[in-house]
Amino acid sequence: MSWDKVWLLEGCPYYGQWFIDDLKSDLNNPNVCKFDSNSSADEIKSALTIFPFFESQDLVIINNPDVEVLNACLSVIDKMSVAALVITCFNNTFDARQSFVSKANKNKRLKSFSYFEQGDDLSNYMQTWKNEISFSKDCLQWINKNAPTKVVKAKLNGQKKEIIVVDLLKLDNELNKIYSVYSLDKKQITIDDLKNYCTLDKEAEIWALFDAVIDGNLHYLQSYFDKHKLHSSNEGFLWVISSQLELYLQIKMNMGGDLSEKLTLKDKLNYYLSDNLEYLEETKPKPILNPYRLKIANETCAKVSSNSLIDKYIATICAIMDLRAGLWPDLVSSLLCLAYSGKNTYLKPVYDV
Repeated sequence: MSWDKVWLLEGCPYYGQWFIDDLKSDLNNPNVCKFDSNSSADEIKSALTIFPFFESQDLVIINNPDVEVLNACLSVIDKMSVAALVITCFNNTFDARQSFVSKANKNKRLKSFSYFEQGDDLSNYMQTWKNEISFSKDCLQWINKNAPTKVVKAKLNGQKKEIIVVDLLKLDNELNKIYSVYSLDKKQITIDDLKNYCTLDKEAEIWALFDAVIDGNLHYLQSYFDKHKLHSSNEGFLWVISSQLELYLQIKMNMGGDLSEKLTLKDKLNYYLSDNLEYLEETKPKPILNPYRLKIANETCAKVSSNSLIDKYIATICAIMDLRAGLWPDLVSSLLCLAYSGKNTYLKPVYDV
């Protein structure tokens, strides 16, 4: 069997892609044929066994195959005409019980790439970038704190579990922006450069704000609005808060609970997003379904009341309406802080027009 032509790659996609790029170089840049979970087993078998029409052979890459596709690959492995076959299961792990995976592992053709978990020191990852860019000493600490995360499935103590890891591909894209800045004048990159050209801290900041809204952290909210002054042209983050609150409300409704509470929720939302406010509904973004945030949402919704979520949601809509009507932005910020913290309510716009 041609196991020397086969590679199974699982785990971190960042280092997995490095492996694939090195393999392409070793094969003198072959023709690459990519397949995914939507590709049929017959289509893949044909690609693996077809007579090569060009001088350079094909490299076949299959992403996230199902059992049928893996069985099809196993049935033609000794007939393959391709230069190499790479099967990936990034951000996840293969099922070791599957025949193809078991045989690949016995032939030492299975590679697992490790992750950086949330909170890990990224010094080793940053070493590559430090060879390209000069960073100030405090940049690593900033990147450790603000690195983007995602939820993946990994094997821990023989069991598959969900863990939170650093999204190295996304982080790499952000640092590519910094490389473009550095290449212009070759000056050392500082935290201010990271803040100006990367969106990492902005994403972390908006989630920290939303957590403060849910927790009713008045001190944090006041500090945030002192730093980020509200005005009619930057209401976008209020729409993000409203869409996430709406997601929380939907989760809360699906948890069961008192029927009268559900009816109250429905009546209030219909009142504040009825026909006369359709233009607001049209501009509201969809909730961000980040798996990690969704997990937190489920845990949070078990602890917070529907009425609290409703009041915060309505306060956000009222703030947007008052900003558009020309109410003094600092007053809107104060009303929002008090409403989010539960110190007061903001159930109707000041300018109720």
